[in-house]
Amino acid sequence: MRALKIPVRFMQGGNLIPVDWVDQITTQGLETDGMAFYSDTKIQLKKNMGSDSYKEYVFLHELTHQILNTISSPMRSNERFVSAFASALHQALKTMEYEEGGES
Repeated sequence: MRALKIPVRFMQGGNLIPVDWVDQITTQGLETDGMAFYSDTKIQLKKNMGSDSYKEYVFLHELTHQILNTISSPMRSNERFVSAFASALHQALKTMEYEEGGES
């Protein structure tokens, strides 16, 4: 399986969203590995959180939150849905196969 690149920034809903690596993320008194900040339009990921595959998943999890917020979906705060969607997206992106020299 190929590695996914985690961007330093991306556009979503007309906003430039930075992806910052930080030492610690705490929300509601609990430590977490990633966080989508809707009002600040940014994503934070915890440094040294595990394998590359896990980091990719956490990024996709937070990206899913950000996209759902952009489209005003109430599912943005449904952790079960966000986790399942991010996991399915991660698997699809990691296992995509491409023809050599084919159209992109």
